[in-house]
Amino acid sequence: MKIAVLLVPFVAHLGGARISPSCQGSSCHSVARLVLSSSSVTGPCDIDNGGCEQHCRVRNGSAECFCDSGFLLGFNDKDCLDINECRILTPNPCDHKCINLPGSYRCVCNSTFVLSPFDFKTCVSQNESFDTSYLRSSRYNIDHCRTNNGGCAHNCQPDHTSKARVKCSCRSGFRLAKDGKECKDVNECSRNNGGCEQICKNKHGGYHCACYNGHKLHQDGRRCVLSEITGLKRMEMHSKTVRSNETQFVDLSRYLRQCPYDRYGKNCEHNCYCHPQNGKCHKRTGHCKCKAGFHGRHCHQKCNPGTYGPNCKRKCNCGPNSEGCHKSSGRCVCKKGFSGSDCSISGCPDGYFGSDCLTPCRCMNGAKCHSQTGACECAPGFHGYSCESHCPEGSYGHGCRRRCSGCEVCHPITGVCLSQFRFNCRGDACRSSLQKCDCEHGSCLAGKCICTPGWRGERCDQQCPPDWYGQNCQQKCRCTKGRCHPSDGRCVCPPGYTGSRCEQPCAKGFFGNNCNYTCSCSRKSVCDHVTGTCQCPTGFEGSRCDTPCRNGYYGPSCSFRCHCMNEAPCDAFTGGCRCLAGYTGPRCENQCPPLSAGPYCGLICQCKNAGTCDPVTGFCECPAGFQGRYCERTCDEGFYGPSCAFKCSCSKCDPVSGDCLVGGGNSEL
Repeated sequence: MKIAVLLVPFVAHLGGARISPSCQGSSCHSVARLVLSSSSVTGPCDIDNGGCEQHCRVRNGSAECFCDSGFLLGFNDKDCLDINECRILTPNPCDHKCINLPGSYRCVCNSTFVLSPFDFKTCVSQNESFDTSYLRSSRYNIDHCRTNNGGCAHNCQPDHTSKARVKCSCRSGFRLAKDGKECKDVNECSRNNGGCEQICKNKHGGYHCACYNGHKLHQDGRRCVLSEITGLKRMEMHSKTVRSNETQFVDLSRYLRQCPYDRYGKNCEHNCYCHPQNGKCHKRTGHCKCKAGFHGRHCHQKCNPGTYGPNCKRKCNCGPNSEGCHKSSGRCVCKKGFSGSDCSISGCPDGYFGSDCLTPCRCMNGAKCHSQTGACECAPGFHGYSCESHCPEGSYGHGCRRRCSGCEVCHPITGVCLSQFRFNCRGDACRSSLQKCDCEHGSCLAGKCICTPGWRGERCDQQCPPDWYGQNCQQKCRCTKGRCHPSDGRCVCPPGYTGSRCEQPCAKGFFGNNCNYTCSCSRKSVCDHVTGTCQCPTGFEGSRCDTPCRNGYYGPSCSFRCHCMNEAPCDAFTGGCRCLAGYTGPRCENQCPPLSAGPYCGLICQCKNAGTCDPVTGFCECPAGFQGRYCERTCDEGFYGPSCAFKCSCSKCDPVSGDCLVGGGNSEL
């Protein structure tokens, strides 16, 4: 297809992008302005059949979908849903078994029973005594198509020469099944793409052609014409110098579109079979590029144990104390009691204890924490429950159990005497001129309290205020979330956050303290990074959000109660009521008004001669003396009663009462 390209020496617009030419003197580098023209004007039903599954018609300038008989328009006003007569008809239309067919139904009897030729609904025992001679003599007078359409799914014609007494046929777009009654959909797209230039979409009983993005369907319903420009690429002709307006023609069709996500190839003619969530399709080769954590030809397989990353080509570097690695990041998932990047460290990481290594230690001044009990092992020079205090005067070392030698005050770690406090006496004879002091969280030195980090005040009895830590609480905390340890400023993150400053929420799929727990939510739901609770999408509930809403509830986490009446089911996503046949209204609260029937009262009754319309099926129940789909015909000679269902006992009888008329002798039995 050729498209006119107008070269103009001024600013032009392409697809919303403003492009300025480069001019020198009276000569400009032109910019291509694409001018698309088409004489084809399409209606709302011409593009993708208006989005309808079966039939499309134009009403008030818009596309309106409608369905074949036996089908119901879906909630999206586009799809056609088969009406299951076996479920909605009450009582059951069949004596024994009811089999739903597309657009209809048929009855089947249990073993040792046969279907009655009178109504094709009643089942009669093969051993039951009844007048078979009557059946033999009258079988040629019975129109078996009158009742239940002769068991045919679509079209029925009487055929007295066959055992079935009827001949079934199918509407266009269907083929007759092996049982001679049901109709199977024909996939027209399977041969020559249905004659479509680009996309062929099969539907129940037919098909229609569609086009890729940037194209619209031609009036012939087969070809596709360009409608918009997408994915424009640079062309050499854009730099041509012209002296005035002129028009040139180039073939731009290969520059004007990109394949949709599920197609690939030169003309997007091939289907892409990559898993839509786990990978992407190369637009030229069709090769699937898998996301991290998946592999396989179609990216449908999760990584095998010991592998991770894109296409699972990377090897996990985890020790024997791990439960494997994360399929996307490769992070090792350690067994209980182990930690480290490769799970090689026995016990909890520094600063934590407990069976799950998630409880922060309370030890201070470089003390180590027991991985199970949390008990603090103080460094030399400190003591106390949390190792918060310096050794008292005259002591030093581990647990402050050693005494200073030759002086009253020594270094709390090494025991080396401080020169100004050295003395040359023993026992009670020695008297120091040192002033005494009472320090709660610190040591007394030369009559002054030296506070342990995290405390302040003359007696070291005031803990650091929030957001401050260190010696005399003079350092500002840097934690974005959580709290700051008053001693060393280490950030203690709340559940759901991680990082040196607790600034990062847990990665997708993880939650809890230090983000060490893996979410168990289904893919469609959202995992709370703090609690791990699954936030279910519309239509699902359960701890993992993998259970569809139970009947009577709808919405996110199925938290809303439906208000449908007359046993109508409720749509789990919208809460809309799906009325059973015979009812209508927003809540299915109203019975069908006169002259209407079926699901949503969408069937228009056309009963004549005082026939009554069944509000469920829409079938006409004929009064005595009339028959036919609309009760439009009088009884055939030899029959009488409601719907002409009874055989006269004489050759001629009154079609209403069955009374024998004059000259009507007994009929042959």
